[in-house]
This record gives sequence, structure tokens and C-alpha cells, in this order.
Amino acid sequence: MPNLIQRKAQILQEMADIDRMQRGRLSEQFFKKSKEGREVTLGPYFVLQRWSEGKNLCQRVPAQEVASVQSAIKGYERFEKLANEFVEITEQITREADQGGDAKKNARKFARRSSRKPNPS
Repeated sequence: MPNLIQRKAQILQEMADIDRMQRGRLSEQFFKKSKEGREVTLGPYFVLQRWSEGKNLCQRVPAQEVASVQSAIKGYERFEKLANEFVEITEQITREADQGGDAKKNARKFARRSSRKPNPS
């Protein structure tokens, strides 16, 4: 269990070290347009899509900001991964603590009641 407690502390430190986060997904959009009788593809245009308060929000991202937004999205993905690991480790610590002697000593055993009527004596 000491290794698990150390890992929890390490996870918290790794979370604190994440300095940029952005929820969402970055996608590219292309548009086709007819110009002088030919079809021309315009783009890519970058769009950040995310959910907020039950709504899908879309925001155009200028090409010069794409790398920064991608880095922030990766920061959030890393944070989520660390948070899930933190929960798993904490649950494991809880189970191990509950399996100690105190949990069994204090556990109550309940007798099953029979639905049968007692025999008359």
C-alpha cells in the first residue's frame, strides 16, 4: 500500500504540472466552391468542438493557433487519464483497507428468514 500512496501523490503532482487544458476536439473543415467553372477546395479551416452546459459549442481556430490548441487538448486528455488512475488507486487502497481485520470484526451476519410457516408443535 505504501507504493499506492506514493503513486497518488505523484499523480497529484503531475496534474498540478499541467499548465494548459482545453476540452474538446479539433477538426478540419474544407469547402468546395465553383470558381470560373471549376470546383475549388477551400481550407482547411480548423474548428474546436466541445460540450458545455448541454450544448455543442463550435469555435473557429486560426491556423496560427492550432498547435497551441492541440497542446491544450492533449493537456486535458492527460489530466483525464491521471484522474481515472487516481480514482482506481484510491479504490484499491479503500478495498485493501476494508479487507483488514477491522472490517471483518465489525461485519454483521444476517440470518435469512424463511418464507415457510413454522410447523405446529
